[in-house]
Amino acid sequence: MPSVLLTAAIFAVQFAFMAIMVPLGIAASYVAPKRLFLALVRIWARGLFVLMGKRLPIIGRERIPKNRFMIITNHASLYDIPAIMAVFPGVAWLGRDYLLRIPLFSRMLKRMNYIGVQRDPSKSGRRILRDAVNSAGKFTIALFPEGTRSLDGSLGRFKRGFVHIMRAAELDVLPVALVGMFDLKPKNRFSIRPQTPIRVVIGELLSFADLEPLSNEEILAIVEQGLRRTLEEGYKTSTSLQKAAAA
Repeated sequence: MPSVLLTAAIFAVQFAFMAIMVPLGIAASYVAPKRLFLALVRIWARGLFVLMGKRLPIIGRERIPKNRFMIITNHASLYDIPAIMAVFPGVAWLGRDYLLRIPLFSRMLKRMNYIGVQRDPSKSGRRILRDAVNSAGKFTIALFPEGTRSLDGSLGRFKRGFVHIMRAAELDVLPVALVGMFDLKPKNRFSIRPQTPIRVVIGELLSFADLEPLSNEEILAIVEQGLRRTLEEGYKTSTSLQKAAAA
């Protein structure tokens, strides 16, 4: 019961925070320079963790390239997107195109580089991917290759969609591991565990030039291996820090 009450209190404070930040974000999307708008996005993303009493350490920041690229990350919690945007506030996400038809809100999404994709059953998967590629070629883009949140915290099977976008947009791939998010707040548990150590770990960049000659299956295997290796690095770091704190 205490954990449920704590979680309810955290959600209440976060919703109140959102009620302030969303109107600010909409207003800023109309009048603020892009740099100031993205700073506001970062404040929103980091603020959600601060309100849980959490810091969000970032390991491997020096590995972030300067040019546009594709972020491939694991998906285990509703806090995954804020965690990515706390580090990469200008990253583009794929999502339902109907959100871009909502007055005022659509302006904010466009300033956040949101890519609306039509999920029209009459359109083939290839045409949907083409629409995504046309927009992805302009931005750094983040994708969850598993397609949905993990129910047990393990890395799920990758879907091929990201490979087609990577090829067509000619993007390098950056594995980014979100460590501790499943323990913090998984899909199948209401309560939040704010005492859980969390961190974002930036992996080694996989260059398009190295990946492009390979088959889709080989790319899937290499990128999955890269993300698993980055996750392992994050878990080892967490274990070392916990042991140091306990000493």
